Amino acid sequence: MYFLRLPTVLKHLGVSRSSLYKYIADGLFTKQIKIGGCAVWPEHEVKKLFRYYLQGESKEQIRKQVSLLMSSRKPKASVKKENAS
Repeated sequence: MYFLRLPTVLKHLGVSRSSLYKYIADGLFTKQIKIGGCAVWPEHEVKKLFRYYLQGESKEQIRKQVSLLMSSRKPKASVKKENAS
């Protein structure tokens, strides 16, 4: 998996930092991941959302995709088995 840092994401999208964080607050872009103090985004998420914007998808459709992408990031809960003695 490849990650893109903030300047690269801004360049791809052609928006300012404040606009990107407004999109995030409005549910129109995925939240950043902190790695070693740097804000990064998975490359596949940026590419997928960029395609939706280029295709002229509605804000509601984009929000649905953002929600799906964010939920796919969450680690799966592990089931703890208890020993039956």
